[in-house]
This record gives sequence, C-alpha cells and structure tokens, in this order.
Amino acid sequence: MNLANGVVVIDDHPRRREVACSILAAARVTVLGASASGFAASDILRIERPQFVFVAFEEPYQRSAQTLAFVAEAMPAAHVVAYASSEALTVFQQAVRAGAKAVLPAPFQESDVARVIEALAPGRSTIDPAREGGRIVAVVGQKGGIGKTTISVNLATALARERQAAVLIVDFDTSFGDVALGLNLDPTTTTARMARTYRDMDRDEFRSEMIRHESGAFVLPAPARMGEWLSVRPTDLQDMVKYAAEMFDYVLVDTPGAYDDAVAAGIEIADHALIVSSLELTSAKNTSLLLAALRSEGYADERTLIVANHTVFDTGFAPVQLAHMLQRGSIWEVPFDPLMRRSTQNGTPLAALSPNAPASVSLRALAGRLTAEPDNIERRRSMRDSRIRREAPPRRFGFGRRKAS
Repeated sequence: MNLANGVVVIDDHPRRREVACSILAAARVTVLGASASGFAASDILRIERPQFVFVAFEEPYQRSAQTLAFVAEAMPAAHVVAYASSEALTVFQQAVRAGAKAVLPAPFQESDVARVIEALAPGRSTIDPAREGGRIVAVVGQKGGIGKTTISVNLATALARERQAAVLIVDFDTSFGDVALGLNLDPTTTTARMARTYRDMDRDEFRSEMIRHESGAFVLPAPARMGEWLSVRPTDLQDMVKYAAEMFDYVLVDTPGAYDDAVAAGIEIADHALIVSSLELTSAKNTSLLLAALRSEGYADERTLIVANHTVFDTGFAPVQLAHMLQRGSIWEVPFDPLMRRSTQNGTPLAALSPNAPASVSLRALAGRLTAEPDNIERRRSMRDSRIRREAPPRRFGFGRRKAS
C-alpha cells in the first residue's frame, strides 16, 4: 500500500501485536515498527514519523486511553487508529475521545485496513478499498426541476421490487427534500434525526426505525422542518450512510439541486454518481461545471454516469449535443413520458404504475445496469444511432475548472 511514511503498531500484548503486524503486511502496508506502550513506543514514533499509528485499545481502558492521547499529542500529523476486541459503544466512545480517528474490531482484517486508510488518507491506497457491504450511489443534479428525485425513487423501487435487492434511499436535501412525497409516505424518522441517533442503535433497531415502502425499499426522508438539520454535520451523514451500507445492497443518496456541503458529502462517499441533466442549456452548463469540479478533486469519470432526462417532449437540445458538450462518449437517456408527471403527483413510482412505459423501461434497465456492471457503470454507448432526430453541431463553452454553482 502506497503510504508516504508507513505504519507503527503499539500493543502491550506480544502475540496480538504480531498478528496486527502480519495483517498489515498482508494488506501491503509498510510496517515501520511495533512495540509495547511506553518509552519504546515514544522512540519509534520519534524516529520513524509514521503516517498511521495503530494502537490496541484493551483493558485496562484508562491506560489504553492514556496511550492514545499521548500518540495523538505527540504525532498531530499522524492518523491514529484504535483496534478493540470489545464492541461496546462506551469503549468506542472512550477511544474516540482519547484521540482515535477510527476504531476497528480486533482482530481487524485486510479489508478493514484498506477501508480506514482510504477514508483517512484518500488516494493513498494502491489496492481496492471496496467495503464488505453494499454499494453507495449518489444521485446528483445541479438544477431544480430536472427529475433527479423522480429518478432516485424509481431506481430504489426497481432495485427492491425486481432485483430483490436490499435498498435504502436517503434524502440529503437540507432544504425541501421530496423523496417521501415521491413515494407517498408520511415521514416519521428522518435522515437528520437518524444521523444524530444511529450510533446508539444496533442493526435491527436501525432498520426498524425506518419507513418501508410497499416495493420493499427502505426510506430515510428529509425532515419537514429545516431546523432539524442545524445539529447535523456532513460527516454525520457520511458515517450514517456508510453504516447503512453494511446492511443494505444499495444505498441511494438523493442530493439537493444546488451544490452545497450535502452534495459534496454524498459524492465523496459514493462508489458511483449518477449525474442527472435535463436537455436544456442551463442544466447542461451546470452539469459541465460540476464535472469539471469533480475532476479537479480527483473523482474519476469512470465513477460517473450522465443521465439525460427528457422532462418535456422537445427542447431543441438533442442528447448528442449534451454528450459532445460534456465530452462524453456515452450517456444514459430517459425518454419523455407523459405518465411521469402523473406518477409524481400520485406518489407512485412509474416503474410500478406503468412498467412498460418508455421512461419506466429505461429506468428499470438502469437499475439492471447498476446490478450487472457495478464496477464499470459508464459503458460506451454510441450517440449516433437512428433514434437521434437531429445532428446539430456541438455547443462548446470555456468553463475551465471553476467550482460548480
């Protein structure tokens, strides 16, 4: 694993320390040294200056907490990771309060190592940091009225009903989220409330707190009162979604229609992002700005799929033009369907209201693409087929790398 300065292990138990070093080595991490706590650990840290320090957090916990606090203070630039055999919430809280940036179960696994290093030092890992769990998909669109939430709820219900997947859809919209409205549900537990309280729940309690749609999809809607968001941080939302991904096959994150902290938080943790754009010049422009911002942050194009949604019958802006403007060889097209508006008004996903409607067929196929090709979502599709009604010249703009607005 390509870490700038490697890892040091601090553990008072010789056999446990040996096991930890073996697992780190198997995960291709450079282990710079290992020792018990005390002066020996202090010397290794001072000489090696590691990027990561793995510290055992075992009884007596007061001593372990002192060791963690010492490491955190002595190595402020290092990422301190605790590992504990106890799964008690109080132990986790003690370790975090003492200075741990992450807490792993003991003995931890190679996948745990990849996950925590990728989370704390993004881009450093040279192996696949994929979680042992579900796939997180962010649905993003940088303009209101483009059908982003409609696409989210249709994908969630199609995955649950037709693919028999365990699905959770989470509404990240901190202003006026419409996921509950799109599914005709009355919000009880909300995204904001769950982000504050999920750490006190086991998995069964977590599931039982959520609304379950008749399709089988679980739902965390946005709160009706915007004030509920005031005590929620973006990292709270991210941690809650990653926790949910451990028990669901898919977690769909429906994000706000304007770039903010919630959008950034959703994209950052997503395995893939569906970028929704209507076939209008203003929406295409905003999408272009967003893609430029993502590239500048190192988010690979292969992790995104452009979804061109026909919100009206004809805007005079063809899919081929959108593909050229966004410099993409392929986009996913959702055709105009007059039934879509009715399904939205009724709170019934189009995939359930009219499974054979053109837009429904497209969205159900997109759900199948997420299932069949999770590691290559952006597969090439020619935009020069017989269904393109016009081949207008591409429109190009010099947006550069400004932040998406």
